[in-house]
Amino acid sequence: MRLLSHLQSLVTEYSPRVHANGFIQIDITPAVRLHIWGDARIPKQKVPTPIHDHAFAFTSRVLVGSLTQREYVADRELSLIALPRGTLVCQPALPANALICQPHRAQIRRGEDTTLAPEGPAVIVLPRRAFDVSPESGRDTYSMAVGDLHETVPTEPSVSVIVKTGASLSQGGPSPLIMVPYGQTPSNEFDRHAALAFSRMWQIVADAVAVDPEAVATGIMWALGAEVRALSERLDDIRQDARENRLHE
Repeated sequence: MRLLSHLQSLVTEYSPRVHANGFIQIDITPAVRLHIWGDARIPKQKVPTPIHDHAFAFTSRVLVGSLTQREYVADRELSLIALPRGTLVCQPALPANALICQPHRAQIRRGEDTTLAPEGPAVIVLPRRAFDVSPESGRDTYSMAVGDLHETVPTEPSVSVIVKTGASLSQGGPSPLIMVPYGQTPSNEFDRHAALAFSRMWQIVADAVAVDPEAVATGIMWALGAEVRALSERLDDIRQDARENRLHE
């Protein structure tokens, strides 16, 4: 398959890799990534920490399959009172759909692999909304701003592509926020670059893109075009600033 050969030509020391939330990441460019979701052969961390934000904004397009996006908000007005032995009580009463989480920040270990370190007191996290994203649903794209709390849940084996605006942690950007269930320790032993043998990883990728290689190729081209358009807009802004500076000289 020519598409698979092209993806394999992009291999670097740290790509492809397995995200601790159980999906494969392939770097197409520094701003474009292909994601492979929902395959039972992809390992995950022992302690799930799917709720997180990003240090960069991004737009994602689902190319094959279906993803459910769940958005959350950290409620700072509900106070948590610590009792002996680590028990927490909420004042006023905790909403039925609320989660108690310990915020953590990601720290680079090597490449794109990170460990999590706690930051600040426990917080209450409340669901805000959820929606499905798929080529068949009429909504195949979604966007997240910097700091938006969310989780992505594959409802079937899926392929998506993201275009990000801004630097990730490994590119010098700030650390994202990850919500760890209160009272649990994150699985810092999980290593994105050693979780799965390359040969097995590429077999999973091959199976995923083989479902609809044309849709995957078209989606990658869309993402690359979006990256070029964003770069062009930034260059236009730089040129405009330069013109204004010359006028004031």
